[in-house]
Amino acid sequence: MKRAFTLIELVVYMAIMGFIIVVAGRVFSDSSSMRVRTQNMVKATEELNKVVAIIKEDMSQMGAKTYKKPRSATSDSVIIKGVNVDATDEFLLNENVYVSKANKDFSSFDLLHRDFGNGKNNDSIAFKKIILDKDGKNMGVRLISWALRADKILYRRCATINKTNYVAADDEEASICAQDDLAKAQAVAIANDIQAFRLLPSLPGNPPVTDENTKHYLQKFPSSSSGNLAFKLINKGTNTGTNTPSCTVDSITYKGINMVTLRNFARNDETSTTATNHNELYVADANNSNVNDGSTYTACEKFNFKIGETYSIKFKTPPIDNKIDTLMTLFQPGKDHISIGFRKANDGGRYTVDGLKTDFMFYVPQTKDYDVNSVNHYFEFSVKEEVLGACAVFTFAFYGPKANIGKLAIKDFEIWQKQKAYHFPHDGDPDYAPLYATVADPDTKKLERKKSVKAFELYLEINKGKTIEGITTFSTIPTPNNGIESEEVL
Repeated sequence: MKRAFTLIELVVYMAIMGFIIVVAGRVFSDSSSMRVRTQNMVKATEELNKVVAIIKEDMSQMGAKTYKKPRSATSDSVIIKGVNVDATDEFLLNENVYVSKANKDFSSFDLLHRDFGNGKNNDSIAFKKIILDKDGKNMGVRLISWALRADKILYRRCATINKTNYVAADDEEASICAQDDLAKAQAVAIANDIQAFRLLPSLPGNPPVTDENTKHYLQKFPSSSSGNLAFKLINKGTNTGTNTPSCTVDSITYKGINMVTLRNFARNDETSTTATNHNELYVADANNSNVNDGSTYTACEKFNFKIGETYSIKFKTPPIDNKIDTLMTLFQPGKDHISIGFRKANDGGRYTVDGLKTDFMFYVPQTKDYDVNSVNHYFEFSVKEEVLGACAVFTFAFYGPKANIGKLAIKDFEIWQKQKAYHFPHDGDPDYAPLYATVADPDTKKLERKKSVKAFELYLEINKGKTIEGITTFSTIPTPNNGIESEEVL
């Protein structure tokens, strides 16, 4: 006789099955959600890459205005910037590429910054460039605009003006750029769901100094350019039996040139393999009122170095023409040691500058003929992590019999950040919108800034779907043709 399920067993069974169904449903839901999220992210990334590629292609030729025109007389020639160009061709400018020559706006773009109330950048830009046929001949000027509208769609327009020798068959965009007025041109939707579209024009050179504590990120040392002895060298040694004794430091004028000279260096037994006597000289700013002849090495100049920048050290070691001083020519490469590097004075002067532990070795003058510019030393470096409070230090270790009793002269010591071609204003000036003139605001100072723009930083943010965060991208677009006046070329 078969026994049926009891009510309790049936309830337990249903509870177990219900739990399994709920868990399985949750897993399926999460899996579907993850699949949709991944698809949206992939789609968003692909769309961003497409937009960046198109706008880079457009803007990289912004302001291009030179074209080639065959000359009728092959014996003629044209001089451009002192260069004799091929006699059979003449290179001309199409000045219709300028925004407004009459208003002295020699740039080729008009940029507007807008906010639709969402706290995001919703910029628009219109710019010009020449269009050429396959032989480099002028066919006219292309007008292109990009704009993000309130519907979060990024649109592109295209028109063609000043048509000269225009042949539609030679124009890849003839069908969509047929209009001669951007306002009449068809707006083509390039991407949807764009949350932010920002274009930052560049400013020439390094960003401005905004904080006195970071001045050596950006400025040259010494800060004063008066004279050529705006630095001092401070002994680390104490002459108390340590392995870093003091040497003698003199500030002298030799043959009309100001310089620092060093003498009475420490020496090690040339047969010893363990001797470590050496001199350390820390660089200080001679114009700093807190630095004097009795200063300790902790008064050295403190330097800060940023990741991604390139820095240079430069100084000269002119020979000094007398019998004692030229003993330095007995310096033995591979045995004696002279270098410039960095230490932290507040940490005992040890190799504690993380990211900047390499010293740069250099030789002393090997000539007796005095020439203040005969021996120049130049080193470049960058850092893998931010460096704060580093001191520049000369290190001397001698093992030979004579070099240590010679004299070494040092002049024109400098440390500086290499100049950039341009930077973007958010580095030091977040209020970038008023910096550049527009057609509606042709301010003279703003026009000068606009003329100097040689690149744009493109920022795009896109959001596909309702549950994922926006995906962003930064790109730099060089525009070397923008802002060149005709008289600067011909």
